[in-house]
Amino acid sequence: MPATWTETLSGELEWEPSPATTLGILVSGPPLAPYPLVRQVRRALLGPGTLHLEAELSESDIVEAVSKDGVELTAEFRTAAREALRRQVLAGVVPAAELRAATRCDDLGMSPLLLLEEQLVWAYLSQDDPRQECDRLLTDCLLTIAREDRRRILDWAAGALFRLPDLVLDTPSAWLLSEVCLALHRETRRLPPPPMENIPSGPLQEVLRLVPSALVGFHRDGTTLQLGPIGRQRRIAFPLPAIALRPITVTWPEPDDATGSGPAGGPRRDHELTVDTADGVVEIPVGSGPVRLRNAAGATVDLAAFDPDGPPPELADVDRMLDLLEDAWRESRPLRAQIVRSMSATAVIVRFHDAWAISAYLRFERGWVEEQGLRTYRLVGEDVEVRISNFDRRLQRIMCRPATTTTGILTPGMDLVGRFINAADFGLFVSVPKTSLGFAGPTARGLVHESGFLPGWRRDGAPGFEKGEPLEVRVVTVDPDTGRISLSLKMDRFLSQYPEGAVVEGRVVRVMSFGALVAIPSGVDGLLHVSEIAADRALAFGDTVLVRVLRVDHDSHRVWFATEPRVPEGAPTRKVMLAPGAAARGGGAAPADAERMGAVAEFIRRTLGGLPGPMRLVDLAKAINDEFGAAVTGEWLGFGKFSHMLVGLVPEVEVDAEGPGHVRLR
Repeated sequence: MPATWTETLSGELEWEPSPATTLGILVSGPPLAPYPLVRQVRRALLGPGTLHLEAELSESDIVEAVSKDGVELTAEFRTAAREALRRQVLAGVVPAAELRAATRCDDLGMSPLLLLEEQLVWAYLSQDDPRQECDRLLTDCLLTIAREDRRRILDWAAGALFRLPDLVLDTPSAWLLSEVCLALHRETRRLPPPPMENIPSGPLQEVLRLVPSALVGFHRDGTTLQLGPIGRQRRIAFPLPAIALRPITVTWPEPDDATGSGPAGGPRRDHELTVDTADGVVEIPVGSGPVRLRNAAGATVDLAAFDPDGPPPELADVDRMLDLLEDAWRESRPLRAQIVRSMSATAVIVRFHDAWAISAYLRFERGWVEEQGLRTYRLVGEDVEVRISNFDRRLQRIMCRPATTTTGILTPGMDLVGRFINAADFGLFVSVPKTSLGFAGPTARGLVHESGFLPGWRRDGAPGFEKGEPLEVRVVTVDPDTGRISLSLKMDRFLSQYPEGAVVEGRVVRVMSFGALVAIPSGVDGLLHVSEIAADRALAFGDTVLVRVLRVDHDSHRVWFATEPRVPEGAPTRKVMLAPGAAARGGGAAPADAERMGAVAEFIRRTLGGLPGPMRLVDLAKAINDEFGAAVTGEWLGFGKFSHMLVGLVPEVEVDAEGPGHVRLR
């Protein structure tokens, strides 16, 4: 008996014929041949006195790996061995019943999935056309995954599709298993799709509920129904399972039967056509009657009949849905949505529960995703509460963010070192850590708004930060509902860049009656007072001027300049600067003189000095206006900010004292 099996099977292969090779062929059914199976086959088919073959098999070139549970044959040998064994079994040279009895694995403690794979291989070895039996076994496997949500089976299937013979995989169920694995991000072999009519609709609908959705747009013009990518013409989104075949079944009545009843009161006649939208734009002549769309997962949408001279009613539904979403956006109201597709590690596509035809782009914070240990593809099919962060009605482009976020350890008043992300016209975006792990853990993005910049800080005057550059910031506010974080920038480094006595070239960024604000390269503006400007020198907005840093106040974050070279002691200096726009407002009137500005300064000191606490800036501006008139106030302000003008005129004034928009004397 041993000689017969060895000569019969080893002669079929290119490997050197040997009893060990024969043993390898006989145990090539399961992907991992356990030692009990090797022993069982050796005893039953190769007879006594062959114990040494187990050791020879483990050490031979046809074995890929040896573990404590069994041996794994090389893929090349396994494929060739199965083909040789199939030829011999089908030709009747090797008795199938005897081979099956010797190679049964039922009582060897193998996992159910490895037993399933062994059954598929046995069908291949023993049947002329094993596809029907294999299709039944794989269909049962797919239904188990769908009905019991046992997605771990997909991990086995992803590997089995590489190992199983091609004839076993030439079935609709094998193709569908491949598509499900790929759609749920298991790396596996992509199989060619079968004809759509060969795919059973029952198991297909159950299984495709596990698959993420792709979106197709549709549009009716009274003559044709157009299906294709979503765009300005095809605005309405209809979900399809994200597989290689993306069929839609379209049902519509005869053109003369748009009302739903047939000619002469006869039964209604319907056309039904299944098209594959993966091929691009498809046009179907459905007329203006009612239409039903059904995807492969069984989801349907019914479109009503309409007058061809008017718009289809579903467009009005889309406008109604957009109105609902726009209201939610303006009110920052949370909405329920379903995740239908994973786009990246932090982004998904969602479909709103109350607006089924509209899809939106949802981005999670990378730090939050990492903190939760999530994978976005595992969230497909889950419901999520979102807020709309960007709404473009014309392009129907909607972006969302989660309705609730985590802010970690960030609390108002906390000082920390962030990293510069980018700059915008309204401020700076800075990345800050949300946990004690620092930047090794989750991070959040905060905004240093321009309104929170220190007096005179100008982004266009800054040297330009490099992405990732460390910046010292302070947390101002944290909104747990929106996840928005407001920061302030600690300016000590900018103030210290040019110490007292340093000479630097700056640019005039504002002209006032009592001097000019000059921006220097560190990004800080300082005051060049009229007493430091020669009487015959005129400065205008945008002029370049060489200045010396006279004083830096780190507490108030203010800088004072003098022209370089300085005006000699005793030399005449300017009394007042012409505020830009004064001539235009006053019809050529002369600028306010220094005496009048001195009177305004004294009035401010007297008003603030007589109060027990701070005063509102708006109340102080009104008092100045009432005392001196609008003309004086207008000449004094020019085009500057009132708080900046106030500090320039009365340096001992403290702005934002005990609250924003308040002022007092130091």
